[in-house]
Amino acid sequence: MPFIYVRGYLAHAGKVFEGLNPIHVMSKIVSKTELNMDFSDLAGNEAAPPPTWLYFKDSKDQYDVSMPLSVKGCFSILTLNQTPQSILEKVKNICEESFDEVIDDMNNSFRRFAKATGIPLKYLQWQSKVVNFQELYREAAAAHGEEFIIEYNKKLDELAYKYENGASIIECNFDLIEFVYEYIDDIMPRIVYGLIPPYYPNVSNLFMNDLDEDVSSLSDNLIKYAREEFNQVYKTEYFYTGISDLSYSSIKKSREIYKAMKESMPLLGHIYDVPVDLIEKISMPCINIGPWGKDFHKLTERVNKEDLYVRTPRIINKAISIILRN
Repeated sequence: MPFIYVRGYLAHAGKVFEGLNPIHVMSKIVSKTELNMDFSDLAGNEAAPPPTWLYFKDSKDQYDVSMPLSVKGCFSILTLNQTPQSILEKVKNICEESFDEVIDDMNNSFRRFAKATGIPLKYLQWQSKVVNFQELYREAAAAHGEEFIIEYNKKLDELAYKYENGASIIECNFDLIEFVYEYIDDIMPRIVYGLIPPYYPNVSNLFMNDLDEDVSSLSDNLIKYAREEFNQVYKTEYFYTGISDLSYSSIKKSREIYKAMKESMPLLGHIYDVPVDLIEKISMPCINIGPWGKDFHKLTERVNKEDLYVRTPRIINKAISIILRN
């Protein structure tokens, strides 16, 4: 799940051109990412749903007549075959485009304001800057050395305790970024981007080679079984875009993936970890069989009882029988 943290520059609402409102920048980013099909990869006739934002907050605890200092948020991206590296590259590009557009918007607005008021025309001081989390960390470490590293490790211990006692992993992520910012000497606006746990690898039997015939033909055999036993037509979907433990049944290029996560996932190796190297070693084909349901996460969410108690158990039993050749 990509996160975005935008640090702006404080100013009173009556002096808007002396500051940079991070909400302005973040709104551009949201507009360019929400339901953006460029993030939705395709596999055959299946497509991942486009991204949507799940969390968005500014840094204000109470109302005042100034801009917020920072804005933070994260959005969901479900992938079929994309890697964290490719997603992060797209996120970085959108952040850079958004920042540049905001600066252009501000200069255009100031030009009109200067003309209307007769004040001298000038270009505003802002320049775009976009970094990932490790770049922010290295900047703080270079400026403050051992002092920062010691306090950073203490902060990780504090966040681990908070997480164990009910704090969300999103809150811990942004708390850590705010902490690192206390050691950043450059107070000019910038964007920090990265990933928030959990990470779900791309899993599909399409990525498997040299499968046993009983495995490769399992879906077809179960479809035939359901038609004969229940007079129902099933179809094979090669990807499940919900959450499943089967998301950890296989992975490819684990080293590259972990390296990308290490650069951009602040909590990796501390509050959260995922053993991608071990997953790659045990990579195996899988199949997700479950009852029909509707309206996930809504008041009207329901599951079909006959599917749950009759059909699904029998289909699972049939699948096991085929694989074990009983």
